Amino acid sequence: MAQAELAATALRALGHAVAIVPLSTQGDRDRRRTFAEIGGRGIFAAEVEDALRDGRVDVAVHSAKDLTGDEAEGLAFGACLERADPRDAWVGPARSWDEVPEGARVATASVISHCNVCARPCPSRISAANASARAALACAWM
Repeated sequence: MAQAELAATALRALGHAVAIVPLSTQGDRDRRRTFAEIGGRGIFAAEVEDALRDGRVDVAVHSAKDLTGDEAEGLAFGACLERADPRDAWVGPARSWDEVPEGARVATASVISHCNVCARPCPSRISAANASARAALACAWM
């Protein structure tokens, strides 16, 4: 919703009337399985694409990281918001990787972060977390 609010603010500044229509996707609803188990990258885009095609919404705002590389038939990628800081957040009692105890459990939904954890010299257990920060924080320090 943060990206939708940013886009709405920009459009309103140009004089457009904007109403935000929240959509729930399979990736948003399934908090128990990993993204790979649910079905990969398209799990956040299918319902948004359907809403555009059937006229429930005129424009959609979504994180590019959740889109597939395939073009969605009948739809176009029309604009991109300014990029925010792309770095991951570090949350937990350790203040840096150097302070992470051996065997610590690290929760991440990111394939890149998973690879970074595996490359570390200290062995850690990696838990696949759903994209929700709340879900990741709930299991990060178990």
